[in-house]
Amino acid sequence: MLRLPDVFNRDISGKTTNIHPLVVIGWDINLNRPLAEAIHIAQTKLTLDTPINNRQFFYDVNLKISSIRENINIESRKFSINNVNLSFSNYSDFSDRLNAVDIMNKYVAIFWKSQSAKSLDDCLLVYVASIRRYDHDDKIIKIQLEDHTQ
Repeated sequence: MLRLPDVFNRDISGKTTNIHPLVVIGWDINLNRPLAEAIHIAQTKLTLDTPINNRQFFYDVNLKISSIRENINIESRKFSINNVNLSFSNYSDFSDRLNAVDIMNKYVAIFWKSQSAKSLDDCLLVYVASIRRYDHDDKIIKIQLEDHTQ
């Protein structure tokens, strides 16, 4: 059964909700937290508490995420989640930041953030994957993620 963070659960139980995705490029899958050099991306500018830094800034780069779908085949007992594509603006040569930390094969975590969330612990972790393809031009950055489900 899925356990929702208390803040997230309280927010979605209200009459009005405001939920948007957050992406952390550079996720430590063993400790289940961002790496020190992680890059944080959101659809709006925001700052959240994180385990490593007191406050972490999330870049507003017009983030778009393809849908996340999962399939369960009861007969073969196979579970699969589709690959996910991220795209965002190459604002102020954001690709240079990504190249500086060599993002290929790094893990990425995708969260849903509700309106009252103050830290990543308040957000719902929905997807962890590794970067399999990375492409950019002077306007758009595209990243293809491959599911990390065991």
